[in-house]
Amino acid sequence: MARVEMLERAEIEAKGTAAQTRADLERSQRQADELRASLAERDAQTGALTEAVEREQQARDADAKHWMARVEELQVTIASYRDREAEFIKERRAGAKEVGRLRDELSNTLALLRSEREEAMRAKARPQPPDARE
Repeated sequence: MARVEMLERAEIEAKGTAAQTRADLERSQRQADELRASLAERDAQTGALTEAVEREQQARDADAKHWMARVEELQVTIASYRDREAEFIKERRAGAKEVGRLRDELSNTLALLRSEREEAMRAKARPQPPDARE
């Protein structure tokens, strides 16, 4: 009978150990399922964040492209203004040169007119020969 009791006790212990092992296995499976769900959620979050980062990068690239194009347009405009400014300076110098030439010409003309007027006044003031009076 001792053998039967030992067998019964061993069977009871084996059933207890089996139950404990089954409970441990079920708990481990639940933890594994929770970890899989957590990993799936993190994968989804990582995917969403990756997509958001890619969209943000595309938006920034488009913005940078827009502003680079704008900078190029402004550089062309500035170059055009510089060319116009250089042309204006050239024209202003030519105009100043022409004004100087005209001023000199006017001054010479006025000097000539003064000289002719003075000569005419001197001629009037000179005594005329008696033959010329008649």
